[in-house]
Amino acid sequence: MLILWIILSVICFVYGIMIASLHSGGLFFVFWFVLAAVFALFAVAVRFHWWTLLPKILKRIFLICVIIGCIFFATVEGLIFSDFGAQSPQELDYIVVLGAQVHDYGPSVVLKYRLDAAIDYLNVNPDTMCIVSGAQGFNEPFTEAEGMARYLEQQGIPSERVIREDLAENTTGNIKYTMEIIEAREADGENASPQTVGNSSPSQDKKITLGIVTNNFHMFRSLHIAKANMQKEGITNITVSGISSPSRALYLPNNAAREFFGVVKDFVLGNLK
Repeated sequence: MLILWIILSVICFVYGIMIASLHSGGLFFVFWFVLAAVFALFAVAVRFHWWTLLPKILKRIFLICVIIGCIFFATVEGLIFSDFGAQSPQELDYIVVLGAQVHDYGPSVVLKYRLDAAIDYLNVNPDTMCIVSGAQGFNEPFTEAEGMARYLEQQGIPSERVIREDLAENTTGNIKYTMEIIEAREADGENASPQTVGNSSPSQDKKITLGIVTNNFHMFRSLHIAKANMQKEGITNITVSGISSPSRALYLPNNAAREFFGVVKDFVLGNLK
């Protein structure tokens, strides 16, 4: 067991360094350093026989907590993986690309996967409008919406098919502001932003279809946040589906672990159902 804990600690530490080197804008790489420290502590405990010194009741409590934690983690991860292959029908009215890190030189790897999936769909469905959603982060040169719009236009998507939403700072905001834009556009019959929603009277008569474009690991949370938002706002005329884009297998452990905490947080806050 000593060797196992040491190996796990080293793997987590090296993986954390690799994730940190991506400069993706997040601090989740710290999770892997914490996990490495925990495994290192287990190795020390085995080396000095700390486990044998604990009272039986503490051992049982610890093991029960570990088992419950593992079951809970596996359950949430199962839900996350359940929507990995989500695909939308053709001829949607709108698709929305959820924002991620942008750089001076273009979209991050994660975001590029999303945008390329959107381009594939838009090329096949010329009547579909595309909303790009994302504000400017502290370490980004411009808004994510701006960066995504530039990339789409560089790849041949006409600018008149791209609607920029530059207020959203997280997935909940992506969905909220996207819904507001769609409702305002359908009510006003013209380009609209979330700021114009208060001046419009959205009709619930026309049925609208929306596809959410995001990476496979992010799809479950995105779809359920959208459904919760529609329920909260009383939106009954929009049908939501997913357009799942791939992600790099090497980064999947980090993305899946981060999504676990994201799903739990949004469930506790009531952002998803």
